[in-house]
Amino acid sequence: MSDSKTYPITGNTYPIRDQLKACGCRWDATKKYWYATSEECAKKAQAFVPTAALNSPAPRDMGPIDAKVEAAKFGRVATSEKTSQHMLRSFRGQSRVGNMFRDEDGLQLVLRAGRPYYLTRDMIEDFDWFSMEPGWYVDCDCVSCGTDSKRGSGEESC
Repeated sequence: MSDSKTYPITGNTYPIRDQLKACGCRWDATKKYWYATSEECAKKAQAFVPTAALNSPAPRDMGPIDAKVEAAKFGRVATSEKTSQHMLRSFRGQSRVGNMFRDEDGLQLVLRAGRPYYLTRDMIEDFDWFSMEPGWYVDCDCVSCGTDSKRGSGEESC
């Protein structure tokens, strides 16, 4: 008699996918998770997954920065009186140094960016960041360059 019950493997499984495969786990491409067909195999496989506490990224301090000088290097004018603001941004390629993005405060210029890292659901729950979804994120220092409300008026927008 075959056991049709599956046991999902939770956490950041991407770095250990070869170990999971060797252990007998399978990848469900539609649901996007690894699973085992026996409880014993699931317990063994789950032990390979790094725990959220050990896998959590430390807050990054990228040091002091003069936002107006840095923005000028990209031909932009910083409109913010603040030197810069530190953000944790979803990494979709736009969080690279010199790129612009729009948020609720207007246009932002990325002045410095760390290396992207993956936040798992477990990590997000550990940090109580309930509005976030699992995925790739990057720490970055940004400066406000104003809004794009002058677009089309002949003046160059930030």
